[in-house]
Amino acid sequence: MGVPYELFWHLNPKKIKAFEEAYKLKRKVEDEQMWLMGMYVNNAVSVAIDHALNGRKAKSKYFEKPIMEQVKDNNPDLMTEEEKLERVKLLFATLEARKIEFDRENNKGSD
Repeated sequence: MGVPYELFWHLNPKKIKAFEEAYKLKRKVEDEQMWLMGMYVNNAVSVAIDHALNGRKAKSKYFEKPIMEQVKDNNPDLMTEEEKLERVKLLFATLEARKIEFDRENNKGSD
């Protein structure tokens, strides 16, 4: 757990508990880092296979931004009010475009 041998024998159990908690936190951070690395490798291998098998018809792409940056971009708690407002405007514009497309498709079928 990172406690030097000599120090271990001079600490009380309560102080050793702090070393244990720090060790658990360190392991958790390492585990999250390995999981993220797996995500990057998985994406890279998937893109490589898609492009090898499908050539120019391949549609997959490697991450454009780091994963944690994408999470920040999609987390409302980390956005400014202006960013939230822009997201809402984009949502309504997208919904309006879908409605127009839906109406166009339904009117085309009834003619």
